[in-house]
Amino acid sequence: MEVAIITRERENNLLNCISCIVKNSDLPKSIIIVKSKPFKNKRVFSQIRNLLISKGIKLKYRQIDDLGISYSRNIAISMVKENIYAFIDDDEYCSANWIYTAKNILLKHSDVMALTGYKDIYYQDNYWNLVWKELCKEGENAKGYVEFATSSNTFYRTQFIKKNHLKYDNDFKTSSEDFVFSQKVKQANGRMWYSHRVRVKHQFRTSMISIIKQWFDYGKTIYLFENKYIVKNTINPINIKRFIFQGIKTKNKNLILIPGLITVDLSLICGYLYSALIIKHNSLKHYFKIIVLSMKDHFIL
Repeated sequence: MEVAIITRERENNLLNCISCIVKNSDLPKSIIIVKSKPFKNKRVFSQIRNLLISKGIKLKYRQIDDLGISYSRNIAISMVKENIYAFIDDDEYCSANWIYTAKNILLKHSDVMALTGYKDIYYQDNYWNLVWKELCKEGENAKGYVEFATSSNTFYRTQFIKKNHLKYDNDFKTSSEDFVFSQKVKQANGRMWYSHRVRVKHQFRTSMISIIKQWFDYGKTIYLFENKYIVKNTINPINIKRFIFQGIKTKNKNLILIPGLITVDLSLICGYLYSALIIKHNSLKHYFKIIVLSMKDHFIL
């Protein structure tokens, strides 16, 4: 199997992420790094290369233009050669049995084409990380078939992905690209499985400003996904409603977390409405342009 990491600027995080991967009981044959900016710290790149050489793991590295997260993920998929590959983010840290656990689940469930898992918080004492933990609470001990797999901490069967020509949508440059990919897996009749045992620790956003920006962006891209893939294509769609406004839906809330959960939902709603206004405005402009050009042609004739 192979592990793919797309990265931009967090070079020390990337080194820490890879340091965790190489401690696994089952090692990947190669680690794919797709970086949308050149390495500023050449020492970090040298450390990564030497670490992988010492473990007998091949490094596949490609520097690309910064054209968004979906573009980077598509490049990474094109570099995969082994039967299974996994995406992990550069700010996620896996346990020593991460690969072993995933391979055993895939061996047991031969019908599963994508295996995803739980993301625990890295900063146990940070308020905003605790808000994330509350949002992800239902997945702490869950397992079974699902209709959605996140873009990271997810294992895929390469043959299924390439045979069905599944790609991320380059319109999703910053987030929600996993909705698109899950929709495509589902439409290709691929089954997805969630296991709380396939887990990583994630350095989620740690401040109110970063949380607001993140969830505002989620709102924008979720509306884009809904408009592009649900409204216009009703064949076997993902139930998008169960993914939005998660703070409102979270049960057994710790009172101190309620302001954070409200902040999350308000940010998402604002982004969602913003995207709706922009898309509808552009559609109206498009239709108005067509009408004007048609009238112009009519009068010329």
